[in-house]
Amino acid sequence: MSDAADIIGFEGDSCVHASAGTGKTTLLVEKFFRLLMREEGGRFNRIDEILAITFTEKAADEMRLRISERLRDEIEKTEGMEPGGKRNSALEHLKDSRRRVSQSYISTIHSFCARVLRENPVEAGLDPMFEIMDEQRSSALMSEALTKYLLARLRSGSIADLAYCYGFVAGAGYETSLATIVKKLFPLMRAADMDGRSLLAGCREVFDLADEKAASCLKSASALAAELDDGAKNERRSAIIRKVRKGLQKMDNFSGNREQSVRICAELGTTLNLTAFPKNVSARMLKDHLEEAHQWLTSSLSFGTAGELAGLLTEFRAYYSGKVKKRAEVDFDDLQEMTLALFGRHPAILGRYRELFKGVLVDEFQDVNRLQKEIVYSVAPPGDGKLFIVGDPKQAIYGFRGGDTGVFDEAKEDISKNSGGRFRITTNYRSTPELVDFVNKFFEARGDGTFGEDDPCTASRPPAAAPAVERLTFPPLESADANRHMEARLVAQRILGMVGGAHGESFRFGQIVLLFRKLTALPVYESVLNALGVPIAVVKGSGFYQSQEVADLVSVLSLIEDATDLVSWAATLRSPLVGCSDETVLALRRGADGKIRNPAVVPGGRELKRLVPDESEREKLLDFAAWYENVKTVKDRLTISETIEAVLEKSGLIGVLGAQPNGFQKAANVTKLIELARAMESSGAASLKNFVRRATALVDENNSEPQASATTPGQNVVRIMTIHQAKGLEFPVAFLMDVDGATGAPPSPVVFDQHRGLAVKYVDKETLRSHRGMDHIKISRLEAEKRKKDSLRLFYVGCTRAEERLVLSGCRMPRSQEGMADAVDAMVLSHPELFRQTPEVKLAALSNRAAPGAYEVLRNEPPGPEAGGVVVPENKEARPARKTGGFLSVGDVATFRKCARAHLLRNIFKIQPPPPKAGGRGLGPLEIGRHAHSILERADLTAPKKRFDEFLKTELGERLAHAAADKKAVENCVLNVLDLGVIKKLRSGELRPAGTEIPFAYKFDDGFFMEGKIDLLLRDGDGTPWVADYKFSEKLPDLAARTQVELYALAVSRFTGAEGAVCALLYAKGRSREHVWRISKDRLEELAAGLRQTALEIVEFEERQRGQNAGDAKLGAEDFHCPDDSCGFACYCEG
Repeated sequence: MSDAADIIGFEGDSCVHASAGTGKTTLLVEKFFRLLMREEGGRFNRIDEILAITFTEKAADEMRLRISERLRDEIEKTEGMEPGGKRNSALEHLKDSRRRVSQSYISTIHSFCARVLRENPVEAGLDPMFEIMDEQRSSALMSEALTKYLLARLRSGSIADLAYCYGFVAGAGYETSLATIVKKLFPLMRAADMDGRSLLAGCREVFDLADEKAASCLKSASALAAELDDGAKNERRSAIIRKVRKGLQKMDNFSGNREQSVRICAELGTTLNLTAFPKNVSARMLKDHLEEAHQWLTSSLSFGTAGELAGLLTEFRAYYSGKVKKRAEVDFDDLQEMTLALFGRHPAILGRYRELFKGVLVDEFQDVNRLQKEIVYSVAPPGDGKLFIVGDPKQAIYGFRGGDTGVFDEAKEDISKNSGGRFRITTNYRSTPELVDFVNKFFEARGDGTFGEDDPCTASRPPAAAPAVERLTFPPLESADANRHMEARLVAQRILGMVGGAHGESFRFGQIVLLFRKLTALPVYESVLNALGVPIAVVKGSGFYQSQEVADLVSVLSLIEDATDLVSWAATLRSPLVGCSDETVLALRRGADGKIRNPAVVPGGRELKRLVPDESEREKLLDFAAWYENVKTVKDRLTISETIEAVLEKSGLIGVLGAQPNGFQKAANVTKLIELARAMESSGAASLKNFVRRATALVDENNSEPQASATTPGQNVVRIMTIHQAKGLEFPVAFLMDVDGATGAPPSPVVFDQHRGLAVKYVDKETLRSHRGMDHIKISRLEAEKRKKDSLRLFYVGCTRAEERLVLSGCRMPRSQEGMADAVDAMVLSHPELFRQTPEVKLAALSNRAAPGAYEVLRNEPPGPEAGGVVVPENKEARPARKTGGFLSVGDVATFRKCARAHLLRNIFKIQPPPPKAGGRGLGPLEIGRHAHSILERADLTAPKKRFDEFLKTELGERLAHAAADKKAVENCVLNVLDLGVIKKLRSGELRPAGTEIPFAYKFDDGFFMEGKIDLLLRDGDGTPWVADYKFSEKLPDLAARTQVELYALAVSRFTGAEGAVCALLYAKGRSREHVWRISKDRLEELAAGLRQTALEIVEFEERQRGQNAGDAKLGAEDFHCPDDSCGFACYCEG
């Protein structure tokens, strides 16, 4: 540990390793002040002769404020001294410096570069009035330039191979697209300051060894194959080895036809089935040699493609730079590149800045990228004695933006080699000793080098009365969304306990923060916290365009622009802008005769009264029609922002939002939409049609635009933010949410590393199959290791935000590669003294009360009735549902139990949810699943493997003869099902088949029929029926699927008299692909009783929607806290 006075007083280059909470900002302020008060050449250093670089504008503002305050304190101190020459000159200098703080070089690296370029525009080749683009504008311009550039190159034929290998645009059966690849790699190569040559560093290293390594592997494989052939003891093994040897002979001269050799090598790896060689070391070695040879051969082919891609990136960099200069607009990367280029072309200018700065201070150096390091070194090279850097590699969490922890290590070594000082500060002033002790022990236990022997901190605060860390967990549920829903409820109840003082705690909501890795699942948490009465504020959460209030405004603007837009019409009527019920929308859509009709926005008097008998509903519609027509009439004379403001004024939406949970956030989002409209107006593309088209696209594409900031420092609300946003902040209580969540990364044909460059998959144009080479595998491993380290650093940053209490929340997820739950739970066992006993959390019922709409708010009326489900009148006999003549399908029952609105939309409105988007030019997941399901229906699952393989090959050939990728996807689904435990029991004879695709219609005593079709019925040795249902992929909560298969089991028990059954869900994709459970006689009786009740509810519900017994109950905004945020009908739900 180093003393702060020693660090500040050191004359020379300095590298300070400052752990979290150790007061590095104070250290930087004091160092700045010391440099400012240093006398050189008979005068003090001026404030604009010290360069201080911070990571964010907020940090720069704070540093300017802290320096101003430090100068004020020193002025007061100096004014109290005895007058004299030294005192007078120092006082004058201090006052002058404080007046000129705003002119100082205290800024982010981007602001510093912008100032340098504005001071030297001619030499930089820039318009002196150049503008700096924000991230959204920069991204849009880059996308526009990239599309034009790629189209031009495609027309010329120069990138035809790349486009064929990776797809030109997203979709069409490709993993990604060429445009997406370039857009991802372009900023990373700029941050790493890479050119075409350095981009190929890793590829070239592998390519130079590829032939030699491949030949060596094939030679070893041939020797092992000969050995195994001589020792083969049965015909199956002998046949496999003969095939392998024959293939190896074809590859004797692999350089003559590398493409064929890669194909053969891949096939041989599949041919050599190790199950035929149990515990045979030579066979395992042979397979390893074949796989390695395949990887080396693939790398020799992929190098050319990698070179093409590197050349494309380099050329686009020059093209984009020219575009930027012509437009007099620059982005953040341009600022840095142009500054470094200016310094390189004009040594005199660089010399002027080197002479100007008497000291260069850089904060958060662990997040600096290679390009930024070169800029800093340009003005303060190690050895000049001016450089002072502060950082902590444990807090390096911006690798996704090009930050490189290796840069900090390099700078540390450069400073040491030039007689500079290396210091470490480890006294924590932020957290209690108990929290510091937990962080020390947790990271020491990791043993992976993240936490060095000098990293443990000591606390300066006095000890607390009890441990400060809590573990809030629960057994994992059936899906990730269900887990989040449960976690949100537990966290909400724990917060209410902390604030309510039930356990001697006296925190305020405003002292609590919920920290997430990402905010992608935020709607689940928001809805539960709101429902349980926890006031929250999301700090610049993503999903601005997906927020309900923005989507509602976009819908009404779309309707104003085009009155025939049926989707916007329905969304507007259901939104708080109008507040109509589902029944009213249904009546307007179907008419009194039940026929689908295309309604006017709001029909006229008599027709409206005939269609909508409810007077209060008609008033809402007439009220809406009046202001809608008013705005529509004048829209052509208004700007976009004025049109939005007119909608707000006429509809009273701001009042509506103020009456809703988290209303201030919603109002802030509306204000932000107006500002975005004004920005579009100033850009010249100011038509309502253009704005609606753009906004609708952003609503649909899950754009990451952050929500508006709606918090003030003194606001008593729980903050919700990402760990990245919390960097540099501190809170009395920090909840680290979903501790086992993983950042993850989708598979990509192109991978990138800041040091080794890029690598690509080789795509065989004949088979359209992609192959991974050795270079791709090596860089993929580096990426995976980097993600693990990034995850650990995020956890460290999250833990160190807490001052008094840290709550680690979330359940353990099976096979999580980057989560922290296992490590945390191990700490609970090994160091129980560090953990506080979490008070018992009792789950309260969620409030399902409908949010008020515009009509009620404007008239000061209370909101509608409780919306917690369908209200069913008591003591009424069940009547057959009219649509079915008394038949209810198992699917109807499962859907209704999960969500009454989905049942309404599907069965009465006759609206189908949009199918999942296809992965590209091939089949989407639904079609792939249907093909696999159909094949399994027709298959003899007990057939020998050879006969089954022939059947499968024939089926695939007939269905998908010309679609290799789709054929493979369907084949994988079928084979995955065959690999499940239930099917293995069937094939082994442990279970025997009783039928497939069995349709049934069973009549219950209440006068209705349940109908369905059982995918697979089996029996075990005891005669117990096994009811199995095929599913494609388990991505959503499978409550509906479980209901479905249990109802099948109920029907089977009624047919056969069985007193129990075994249920099985068989998934073709997913982590846990098989769920098997036994249901007892008692459970069957519960199912029968529940089915009768559900049938009664469906009957009453459907009659009510058709105008009969309409006064019994109304369907409100039920399931607004539903954890299934991927539901195809989600766009019809509120909040």
